[in-house]
Amino acid sequence: MAKILKRIVDAAEPDPNGKEIKIWDDELKGFVLRVRPNGAKMYMVFYRVGHRQRWFTIGRHGSPWTPETARRKAEDLLYAARNGGDPQEEKVATREGLTVAQLIDLYMEQGPIDKPTKRATTWQTDRSNLKSHAEPLLGRKLAASLTSNDIADFQRAVASGKTAKTEKSGKKRGRVIVKGGVGTAKRTMITLAAMLQWAVRRGYVSANPAKGVATFKTQKRERYLSTDEVKRLYVAIDVCTDKGEAHASHASIFRILLLTGCRKSEIAALTWDEIDFQRKALVLPEFRSKTGARRIPFSDEVLREFQAQPRISDFVFPAIKTDRTAKDERPTVGLRRSWLRVCKAAKIEGVRIHDLRHSFASFAVEQGESLYVLGKALGHRKASTTERYAHLRDDPVRDLVERISKHVAAARSAPDGGP
Repeated sequence: MAKILKRIVDAAEPDPNGKEIKIWDDELKGFVLRVRPNGAKMYMVFYRVGHRQRWFTIGRHGSPWTPETARRKAEDLLYAARNGGDPQEEKVATREGLTVAQLIDLYMEQGPIDKPTKRATTWQTDRSNLKSHAEPLLGRKLAASLTSNDIADFQRAVASGKTAKTEKSGKKRGRVIVKGGVGTAKRTMITLAAMLQWAVRRGYVSANPAKGVATFKTQKRERYLSTDEVKRLYVAIDVCTDKGEAHASHASIFRILLLTGCRKSEIAALTWDEIDFQRKALVLPEFRSKTGARRIPFSDEVLREFQAQPRISDFVFPAIKTDRTAKDERPTVGLRRSWLRVCKAAKIEGVRIHDLRHSFASFAVEQGESLYVLGKALGHRKASTTERYAHLRDDPVRDLVERISKHVAAARSAPDGGP
């Protein structure tokens, strides 16, 4: 027996004879680390209800279960057992009666605790996907009874537009547009599968029925601005700003996105304390970027864009108000509306705001920049993410093809006996 600490858990090895090993905590009676023959380490609680012995599985070692979090859970379970409760019986009853709609609510409430590094905006997107698509189609089903066929049918239904709708929002003249389609089905499937996997770790369901269900394939959009389109875009931004069709702060955001390759959320919600004017760099904390904390250098032209913004808020680009002297503590909104007007004026089709980031990358590759440095500039964690731009650097390959073609053509037309 020993107190179950991290060093004890890390040192625990499976039995070479294939037997299960139990390490009992010597401070909290009933708290156990079970090491299975395959090396899996499980935190357990042993207790009695009358003459019956009970085992309660807290969870597998690893996030969210560490020796400390498992110990706290074990203390709660053992306290309940000493006071006449039966945690295992209650767990089974909860699991058997839990609907998908209730599971969604639990995931939205407890999931952020288990996944502290996941951004709040991502949780908002997950909630929207689950509430708009999973709840209407699967909400009344028991979570424990879901099958792979249910999940596959769900994906097909969302792809066919069964959950698509338009309804009034809480805002005046506001509307909520819920779209279906293959892309929506794939994104919702990924979210649903993640929720079900979380439910397995938490003990709400015994298995993840989404495992093995292939998500629909979608074609990645790769749209890059040409040099001529950039020129037209800059002219259109100025024209729309002068006409009042795009706010000056939105115009500045569009230019900054093209000049830095940043994500829209990284600039739209930028605060003044995230700008290092002396070193000309953005310093974003972990929660502000999709790939964690980032340091993003910027040029003199971007510096001038920032210096042109009035400091009336903690946000560099605050929500637009009629009274520009009033302080507003919300980041700007309505970028998409301004963007559509700018694109119409520039006569550019099929370009999203996010494509400004792709265009920055394409220009870097065309200028001969390495994919490694480009990945650093874009904040990519994996080199494979940046490799999507590798095909843009085809000039050496094109030169080779041209040389071989000329060689073959020369050989074909050469007189007999020639080279």
